Amino acid sequence: MYEGRVVGETPMQLPVPPGANGRASARLTFTLDGYQRATALVEGSGPVVRFNQKLLKKRSGTRPPADRKSSGYKDDPY
Repeated sequence: MYEGRVVGETPMQLPVPPGANGRASARLTFTLDGYQRATALVEGSGPVVRFNQKLLKKRSGTRPPADRKSSGYKDDPY
């Protein structure tokens, strides 16, 4: 996402005009099912600025839920 809108799938080219200082900057958010969302501020000057972003996998969450009646260590057998 760029400026609140989906701009495409990677790899891609995203034209961003330079600011008064001659540098372009863009805050990009990357999302993919099964992965954690990542946001990065990309800055640079020149005709092309290259950027790579690695996404971290979400935890699977396969642990069974804790028994709310259990004390957490040992239950009293009596």
